[in-house]
Amino acid sequence: MNVNMTGDVIVTGNSGGAVIQSTGGAQTIAAGNNVTMNAGGAGVSFVDAVIRSTGGLQTVSAGATLSLTGGLGGDHKFASLQSNAGQSITAAAIQLTAGSNGAGTTGNVAEIWQNGAGSAQTINVTGGGTLSVQGGTGNSNQAHILNFGTSQTVSFPTGGTLQLTDGSGGYGNAAQIKTQNGGTQTIQGFAGITNAPVILLQGGGTGGIANLGNETTIQGNLATQNVSAASIALLGGTGLESGAYIGGQASATLTVSGLTQLTAGSGTDASVAIGNDTTGVNIIFNSTGGVNLQGGTATATAAAGVRSGFRTAIRNRGRDGQHWHKHKLSPGG
Repeated sequence: MNVNMTGDVIVTGNSGGAVIQSTGGAQTIAAGNNVTMNAGGAGVSFVDAVIRSTGGLQTVSAGATLSLTGGLGGDHKFASLQSNAGQSITAAAIQLTAGSNGAGTTGNVAEIWQNGAGSAQTINVTGGGTLSVQGGTGNSNQAHILNFGTSQTVSFPTGGTLQLTDGSGGYGNAAQIKTQNGGTQTIQGFAGITNAPVILLQGGGTGGIANLGNETTIQGNLATQNVSAASIALLGGTGLESGAYIGGQASATLTVSGLTQLTAGSGTDASVAIGNDTTGVNIIFNSTGGVNLQGGTATATAAAGVRSGFRTAIRNRGRDGQHWHKHKLSPGG
């Protein structure tokens, strides 16, 4: 199925739900302006705004902004862009904003999701735009980009910003980019470090409970990760376990042309880290701009670190490729 519009494509759930779906083959959704998906306001639960392909590649493009917003009030009110057979997305800006006042483990979610085990997901942010993933308020109101297939690639061919911000005021309001079942996950500019994005991860504000804080992550669970960035900032939040992490359970290579700043938060266990806890897995971190680690200020542990269960290699060279700079590690105060 093909949907081609010179203006906007708008999908709003409200009380009855709204779906654009192909079950028999590929699907293309193209808007000259915006693609807007909103699960709707307060009221009935289990109401979604969905664009979905179950039987073929889904291609979605917006000349301006692709936005997905979870529901306000109720529960299980999703704005979901999903495919079971591969997905390709292109927009000048992409905004995922989770909803509010959710309950239980399936709150009001904004998501981009590829579920085909043998398929891939590609996301392109054009024109130097921003990809924003924002957690919600309340409980379990998540915003995420997930891939359960062979690979996930997020590209900024002319530069831009990748920003993940956790929610607050409850628990489980995560902001995530994740590849789940092996393969590879790549975040890049134009074919690597050229025009690579600024990457910012911000832990959540108030709220959080033990083992279920408001955390933000770029994660390759069993996937090899390759991350290229103009700069990286991981900032812990003020809530319990409101950390920010880049890592996973497989090897990862990070290449950063500017400063990498890791600042733990003021909340308890609001740690920030690049790495993993898996023995025998390497994290290779290449930087020409320096690394600054700042511990947190809470009474309990809130650490900043680059770590691996086995080994972390930090290659922090000057622009001539020869000089090794000192790394600054500052305790909390």
